[in-house]
Amino acid sequence: MIKKIILMAVVIVQSIIGFSQSISRSDLNTAGGTLTGGGISLNYSMGVVAGSTLVSGNAMVTQGFQQPGEQIRTGVVPVSICRGSQMIIPFTATDIASVNTFTAELSDSAGNFSSPIAIGNINSNSSGSITATIPSNIPSGSKYRVRVTGSFPLTKGTDNGSDIAIASGETPVVEGPTNICQFIGNGTPVIYTAAAGVVNSYNWNLPPNVSVLSGTGTNQLTVTFASGFATQANKQIRITTSSSCGTSAQTIYYLLAQAPGTAQPITAGSDNICSIIGTGGTIQYSIPKVTSATEYIWNAQPGNTIISHPNGTGVNDTLINVSFTNGFTTSAITVNAANGCGVSAARSILVTKANPSTPGLISGPVNVCANIAPNGTAATYSVAPVANTTSYTWVVPANAIGLTGQGTSSISFSYPAGFSNGSVNVSASNGCGTSTPRSLSVTKLNPATPSVMDVVQTHFCDEQDGRKYTYSLSAMPSNATSIVWTVPPVASFVQLSPISIEVSYPATSVTGTVTAQAINNCGSSTVRSSAVKLPACQPPAFTRNTVANSNAQTKVSQESVTAPEKAGSLEATVFPNPTTNNFSLLLRSSSKETITVTIYDAQGRILKRLTAAANQTSILGSDLEAGMYLAVVKQGKETVTQKIIKY
Repeated sequence: MIKKIILMAVVIVQSIIGFSQSISRSDLNTAGGTLTGGGISLNYSMGVVAGSTLVSGNAMVTQGFQQPGEQIRTGVVPVSICRGSQMIIPFTATDIASVNTFTAELSDSAGNFSSPIAIGNINSNSSGSITATIPSNIPSGSKYRVRVTGSFPLTKGTDNGSDIAIASGETPVVEGPTNICQFIGNGTPVIYTAAAGVVNSYNWNLPPNVSVLSGTGTNQLTVTFASGFATQANKQIRITTSSSCGTSAQTIYYLLAQAPGTAQPITAGSDNICSIIGTGGTIQYSIPKVTSATEYIWNAQPGNTIISHPNGTGVNDTLINVSFTNGFTTSAITVNAANGCGVSAARSILVTKANPSTPGLISGPVNVCANIAPNGTAATYSVAPVANTTSYTWVVPANAIGLTGQGTSSISFSYPAGFSNGSVNVSASNGCGTSTPRSLSVTKLNPATPSVMDVVQTHFCDEQDGRKYTYSLSAMPSNATSIVWTVPPVASFVQLSPISIEVSYPATSVTGTVTAQAINNCGSSTVRSSAVKLPACQPPAFTRNTVANSNAQTKVSQESVTAPEKAGSLEATVFPNPTTNNFSLLLRSSSKETITVTIYDAQGRILKRLTAAANQTSILGSDLEAGMYLAVVKQGKETVTQKIIKY
């Protein structure tokens, strides 16, 4: 039951701290009830019992009696004090019970009582004060709080919430415009402020040609500047502050009347005005802001440029858009920064109007035989793109057929029938003009005469397919697209390559020519000939039988009459053939004579020659390129030729 009384009392009293009371001692109702006194209400339920004294705030119950509490009164607290000075806090306190001790506390500069910076004690039933010395280095605007408490037997007290501000003795800090060119002579109000903590007044001392509009004695002063301010020597605002602590040191605030500096380099949105000249399109030019500038003066070639200001004129006019007419010539765009005191030096950027460069060399056919109608294909001509060019103008020979690509860097067309020679020209253009043209001479050229033929016999009379020869040119004649071959009427040929044929001859004698003629779409070359004069092949060996004569003589036994042993005991086998790597050459012969192997290319040139042994296999071909070759094997008067192919 006692615990219940204490808790309820604490709740009620906590809400009314700071109230003073005077209560006489009286008996409590043993049946319980509500105790009211001095504005305090305490609920209880108890009999007349012996127990500990119960205290809640300024209410106290002990031994079944209501006891009188103490009375605390605090005096007036100063509004402000000075750094380094003493602060005196007067207060009075009365303890009706005559047993209390009172304590006065001064908080720290943040208003916290956890570590008070000063504590003063007095005896009961007395008046008095505490004295605290304020540190000389505390920040401006610091505030202390004061409270007085008593204890009997439980600490309780009053926090009267008094704030004590620190009066300022420090030098004031001034803020406001320094370069005031934009305000001189135009009546524009200019505001300057000062900060110095708790002071009584601000003492402004102004230079000539400065008029005060408002704020004398306060921390905010509004002024105007007359025209003469720009040229006078004295441009200083001086200020001190006054407070209960005295007069502060003087602050000097220096003003300027200075023209702005030269702008930073101008940045161009594009270096190519020729792409928009005469079109109404624009190019952007900009600079960073210039300190103290109130306006910017932009200039471009009069009559041939139009300047627009996206951000308006004035302090933000650091960006312009410029359009150029066809009459524009190479000149500068300039900008000056300005304010009420003057104009800066000009910053400029050169804007160049120049025709495009001459295009580079034209790529395309010079000999146009392959491009002449009706059988020719279209010729394509092109140039590398030229900087700052919007179009290309091509001039081609008269009566060109199917011209496409005009205006671009590449065209195609066919030459008319009967064309002999001429030129293809191209020039680059943009809004500024046209370049000098680039030219390419074109003509038609008949093919050159084929080279002397290289003739190699590849097969011989006694072989199954008969005798064969290859006829080869050293290269395709210049300007030729193909070769026309002819052979004697009794012969036939197969094309081995555009410049090589294999001719098969009969066993009879042959007389005639093999011819080669170069062809292109313009005509034919003179004919290259190689004479052919071959004897008839030797007849093969034969067998004769001796039989009875017509008069029925006794039949003679049969005898074989054989021609002298023919050549042919030499055999050569190549495998694998064709191949992608090496060839194996197997030679067989009953003769002891030396065997030579010679490798020819398709043009009949000797590539390699080696000596081989009979009845052995030789490896060759690893050093040969892909193509067709002849392997000619000789032993004495015998020759064997093998065609070999490597992929």
